[in-house]
Order: sequence, then C-alpha cells, then structure tokens
Amino acid sequence: MMLAILTLLSPLFIMFFVEHWAVSGSAWKKIKVASKRMVRWYREYITGLFLSLFIIEVMKAIIGEPRPHFMDSCKPVPGLNCTTKTYITNYKCTNTAITMWNIRESTRSFPSGHSGLSCYTALFMVLYVQNRARQYLGSRFATPFVQALYICYAIACSVTRITDHRHHWWDVLVGAAIGIAGALFAVQCFCHRFKTQWTEQKELPQAKFGTLVGLEGGAVPNGNDRSRHQSARRLLSDISQTETTLVPAHQLA
Repeated sequence: MMLAILTLLSPLFIMFFVEHWAVSGSAWKKIKVASKRMVRWYREYITGLFLSLFIIEVMKAIIGEPRPHFMDSCKPVPGLNCTTKTYITNYKCTNTAITMWNIRESTRSFPSGHSGLSCYTALFMVLYVQNRARQYLGSRFATPFVQALYICYAIACSVTRITDHRHHWWDVLVGAAIGIAGALFAVQCFCHRFKTQWTEQKELPQAKFGTLVGLEGGAVPNGNDRSRHQSARRLLSDISQTETTLVPAHQLA
C-alpha cells in the first residue's frame, strides 16, 4: 500500500505543485496550465513505470527464483536439506495455512519489483525536480530536500526487502538496475530531459521572425512568405533600374 502511494500519488502532487509555482497569472490560469502540464509529465512517467514493471514481470515469469522463505511457505515433500547437490523439480507443497497465490509468489524472487519501482520513481523525480523546480522554487534547500526524500525512499524500500527475507541481495540489485535504466530511458526518450514547448525559448513567437531568418540564411521561403519575398525582389529591381539624373546648379539658374 505504501509503495502504491509513494509511486503513483506522490509524483502527481509534486508535479502539480512545481508546475503551479512556475506559472504566473490569475489563480484560474495557474490551475489550468499546471494541470495540463502535470498530466503530460505524469503520462510519460507512467509509461516508463509500466515499461519497467513489464520487464520485471517477464523476468519473474521466465527465471522464477525461490524466495528466502520458500521452504517455510511451501513446506515441500520431500523436504530435503540441500545436500544432494541436485536441483529438485518434483515436490509438493503441503502448507495449507496460506493460499496458493502466496505459494506461487514464493517462487518469484528474481528480480525485485519493489526495488525496481522505487528506484525508478526516485531517479525520475530527482531528475524532474532538478530540471523543472530548481529555477522556480525560491529556497535553495527545497530541491535537495525533495530529492533526498526520494533517494531515502528508494534505499529504504530496497533494503527492507532483504531484511524482511522477501528477496536475496542480487534480486534487489538487479531490480534496482532495471528501475534506474527505465527512469533514464523515460527521461531521455519520453520527456527529452524535460525540455519541452513550455520553456521560454519554445514559447517565443518564432513564426513572426522565421521569414527574416530564412532570408538572411539564404533559404527559399514557402507559401505566402515566398510571394512576399518575390514582391520585395521586384520592388528592389525596379528601384535599381530607375535612372536618376542630377542637374547641375548653374543650369537650374
């Protein structure tokens, strides 16, 4: 439950707060623009999150390593003591105190989904806050504080999977690597390092001076700009062909 809240809900509130802080204007305008930006960022965040989760679930289904508590959860028959140096595939779980779903989950240890999702959320939000909030938040301690909270969340979630005997250390390590790789991929390919049309340069009316840039660079304009350019050329040509006769001052007298 805590994983779902911190992974799904906390980024939503952080994104809305940052984008609301970045917008100037009336209260309604700030809410409207911030909500629109929040939805777009959150959409890319969820896309990368489910991509990472899909990779983790596929690996769990293919590899399927027993969890540290497998023997207690399954209570297999025959219950050997791992001295035969052979991989046992024929066994029967006799524990009736737990459901079959829990027994099946005891064979899906590799990789750790909790560490993968927590590391994905932490790295994505660290990069988001670094690129979007640093220039808007007045306090220089606000950005590092939020980043530190997410980093501590990822570390705590990963370490407790080992201390609770839910995963081996290599399960947590590989899961964290998948989450980190997924976050970097989402930030680079989906969010383009959070440099979008909302930055100041992108918001400039480029169409108004695009014609001048094209003329100076030697490019041929298209559409209406082409006709305007041709009209200007004809006007300059007519002026250049006009002969101006200078009359001496003594002739005027």
